[in-house]
Amino acid sequence: MERRGRGRRTQETETIARERIEILFAEARRAVETGRVDRAKRYVVLARRIGMRYNVSIPSRFRRWVCRGCGLFLVPGINCTTRLRPRRFVVRCQACGEVKRVGRKTAKAGARGARA
Repeated sequence: MERRGRGRRTQETETIARERIEILFAEARRAVETGRVDRAKRYVVLARRIGMRYNVSIPSRFRRWVCRGCGLFLVPGINCTTRLRPRRFVVRCQACGEVKRVGRKTAKAGARGARA
């Protein structure tokens, strides 16, 4: 008799988990845009739980837009402010005031204008 639930997850379950995480983050964004903040927080919690259960990491394009203070999905112009700084951009959650600083790529040193 085969033991179930032990060992590595199959590739199929991991792809299903990734798809569900993407769907939940899309729904979280839609919920924030319609004003359902409580629903958006719930979707983020569910997506994180799926990621932990199936050992699938949350993609960085979604992880970047989740507030670490309150767990809200951040949408620029609706519930967060975004400011560009020289080497990073700063995102502030309007619900709890948490500040997130994310590095960004800068232009190469030679492209800025070489001094002769």
